[in-house]
Amino acid sequence: MSSPSSLFDETWGPEPRDATEYGSVCPQLDPWYDPDEVEGGSWDELRVLGNENCLFANVATPNINPETLLPVLVWVHGGNFQSESGNEYGAAKLMDHDIVVVTFQL
Repeated sequence: MSSPSSLFDETWGPEPRDATEYGSVCPQLDPWYDPDEVEGGSWDELRVLGNENCLFANVATPNINPETLLPVLVWVHGGNFQSESGNEYGAAKLMDHDIVVVTFQL
């Protein structure tokens, strides 16, 4: 059996992830797809969004000074495995305040 550290090392790609944009949403049905509104649409052809590489923590702060301690608001998006993601609840409106915002998409 592999040690936890060797398993961890094998899961990451060779390059750091670009964290300036949100990651993919988890697999889910397209909430805006209505086959009755699409010519030739069928409920047998449901559209799926996202992919399995979707577990991300989004962290936003108005201040990157490590000496400054700020309160932290954590938002865990539920979604019932059906719709949307933690990306839908951005932190932009809170960046006028001294707070760190962490959202998870699970």
